[in-house]
Amino acid sequence: MKGIESYLQELIQKIEHSNEKFDEKIVKEVKKLILSFESKKISQIVTFGSSIKGTNISENPRIKLLVSIKEKDKRPIYELAQWFFNYLQFPEWQAVRKNNQLEFNYKGIDFNIFFAKKKLKSYNFHIMENLKFSQEVISNFNIHTTNVLESNFQKEIILIKLWREKHQLNFPTIYLELVVIDVLRKCKKKNLYSRIIKILDYLRKDFIEDKFYDPSNTYNVISNYLSIDEKKKIQNMAKISLTEQYVRDIIS
Repeated sequence: MKGIESYLQELIQKIEHSNEKFDEKIVKEVKKLILSFESKKISQIVTFGSSIKGTNISENPRIKLLVSIKEKDKRPIYELAQWFFNYLQFPEWQAVRKNNQLEFNYKGIDFNIFFAKKKLKSYNFHIMENLKFSQEVISNFNIHTTNVLESNFQKEIILIKLWREKHQLNFPTIYLELVVIDVLRKCKKKNLYSRIIKILDYLRKDFIEDKFYDPSNTYNVISNYLSIDEKKKIQNMAKISLTEQYVRDIIS
């Protein structure tokens, strides 16, 4: 068990250095540049995602920013995305638009910019477009971040994300995070390997039928983000992983 624990800890240590690349000074510069374009229409700019949660697994992490537009601005999200995209056409930024988000590089750091409408008379709640279901959803990314940070399960989330990537599974990060947190809240095991096995065992057995909800808005059913077939792929891979002789064949 000690050898397995050392292996998992080494995996995490290799990943942790990328989470240290979060440079708040550069993030503030980008926020300032965005605000300089249409500050009167922007309510706030929220930093969110794996980099701020400490669960990034990419060697070159992307910083995610949510540009909160005041709800009284009646322009649709796709129009706002195009408007900002036109503004950010600096050659060195190499800006790319993908659906309703923008991607660019600033001073060697990759950024993803998302757009949402600030919900009136609410604290950090935003109206966003769920393109998969062609509908608007109301959510609060600050609550998502706090949910992960206060859980203290970042290491386990990192390892399950590595498992997801190794086996090329479609498993949305917010869904994955909710599963890890729910399973480990009831887990008394202390070593990482036993905790990962506990999560995989859950995915093998109860995962498909259980409902998971957005911690900031229970009207958003996160478990609906995947079809039954997509969930079965996760379930089947968990079954296979639990039969593997070597941990490197489960996570690497």
